[in-house]
Amino acid sequence: MSQKFSVIALVALIAVILYFVVRTAPNFTRPALGSEYLVTVEIEGLHERVQASRARVKLVNVWATWCLPCLEEFPYLMRLKRELSPEDFDLIFVSADVEEDQEKVLAFLSSQGVDFETYLMGGSDEEFIRGLHPEWSGALPATAIYDSQAEIRDFWIGDRSFEYFKDRVGEILNHEVGTNF
Repeated sequence: MSQKFSVIALVALIAVILYFVVRTAPNFTRPALGSEYLVTVEIEGLHERVQASRARVKLVNVWATWCLPCLEEFPYLMRLKRELSPEDFDLIFVSADVEEDQEKVLAFLSSQGVDFETYLMGGSDEEFIRGLHPEWSGALPATAIYDSQAEIRDFWIGDRSFEYFKDRVGEILNHEVGTNF
């Protein structure tokens, strides 16, 4: 009986400690991103952004908050960004959400740990779609990968796995610098 009492007392003590730890713990939610992190860009501006990047590989991902496959692959792209150096990899997000949903976009970006400038698709949808890639129908997600010379090396529509992203980026990196990623 004393063993049973000791177990109950230990469980109660742990519960009290956890209560005070959780109650007094700092709030670890990410701060909301300001609107300066979300810039409207037309296709010409996106091409300029890709050309200005000094990274060996630039990946442009067009996504939207209402696109479930986009949201599912988003963490894979963020993981890849964390694993690669800025000299090797530049991740460029373009949201296809309407401007009225800017707060929703910023909230999602913040929840994913995005702390760099991202873009909201601007101008004519048709011009943006044609300008990104001639095979793009406008379906999301859409991903384009560029090399160090800002030449498009790959394009696809639809979500992919982390391994797929890593392999495609790795192939271009290996070609650019002759190392294995």
